[in-house]
Amino acid sequence: MRRVAFLLTAAFILFASPLTIHAQVCGDVNNHPPVDISDWVNLADYLGFGPAPAGLAMADCDGRSGVTICDDAAIANYLFNQGTLNCSPAGVYSSNYTIGDTLYWPYMLNIPDGINAVDLPVTVRLEPNARGYYLPFLNQGSGANGIFQLQTVETYSGSILIYPARVVDTTVLITVAHEDAHYTGVNTLFTLHYVRTSPGTGNIVPELVERSSLRFPSFVRNNDMFRFAVVPTEQFLPPETLKANPVSLAFSSMAGKVAPDSFLVSFSSTGVPINFTLAPSDSWISLLNYPPTGFTTPASVWVKASAATLGIGDYTGHISLTPAEAGTPTAPSEVAVTFHVTPPVVYPPGDFNCDGICD
Repeated sequence: MRRVAFLLTAAFILFASPLTIHAQVCGDVNNHPPVDISDWVNLADYLGFGPAPAGLAMADCDGRSGVTICDDAAIANYLFNQGTLNCSPAGVYSSNYTIGDTLYWPYMLNIPDGINAVDLPVTVRLEPNARGYYLPFLNQGSGANGIFQLQTVETYSGSILIYPARVVDTTVLITVAHEDAHYTGVNTLFTLHYVRTSPGTGNIVPELVERSSLRFPSFVRNNDMFRFAVVPTEQFLPPETLKANPVSLAFSSMAGKVAPDSFLVSFSSTGVPINFTLAPSDSWISLLNYPPTGFTTPASVWVKASAATLGIGDYTGHISLTPAEAGTPTAPSEVAVTFHVTPPVVYPPGDFNCDGICD
């Protein structure tokens, strides 16, 4: 009797309690309808070598066979432009090259000690209606020597999603454009920030890779996937600049005397040390603690001015900066020096014209 009562109770609970069963919805990647931004994000995460979403069967929603960046673009188009989704694939991707669509892929060689950070811009030149990009690459490809490592990636306007390392040394950069964020023409999509992790001359060579037949460097246009024409593009460090601070000095003294003030001028460079020499334009400007072999940044020198042979008046001169390597920029090319010479308290004997010094 107890068994019969239990079965009747169980049957009542089973049939009286409503069961929530979601019908599968095209584009519902996370298996929680309706289709929303979280589906867009979860699919991009999966394409960036993240875990498979619960509704992966509904991710192939662009009408072509295979889950790709085009499906993520289709979801974005559905969310922002009232586009349609199609989970009955009847076509395949072109996966071919097109005229005028170029990816300029950066690298940099022979980075000297003293340079501790390098930025590599990722630039594209595309015809109209590009709507998304998929760029899997090795942070250190063939020709790199591990002196620098990828630290961060900077995005620009319209770059919606970025995914860091998912597979060993692979980074996947993913973007999907809004309706008003097409990338026609030449644009920088990302900047790769590399930092030094060990001493020595560094080579940074990120390398584009194909992870599968549907996961290769590509872009979306008109609901189809195309390959970039890739142009390896060597980047170069900007010229090292020799800088002086301060850039001008002002002395004042009585005629026949040494100026009581002295000024310290410092010299620096933007990265690699620079060898240079200094030369005053006039004998009344003197440089103290001048090394016999010249200077190497960072460096400094004390500057004095003497009116021992100068009469009353105002004088101008300069200290020229000359880098050892021709063509090295300087900022400025010379340090300006002014000298205001005043009358002495007592004019010296023989000063017939009263200029403060003996004639």
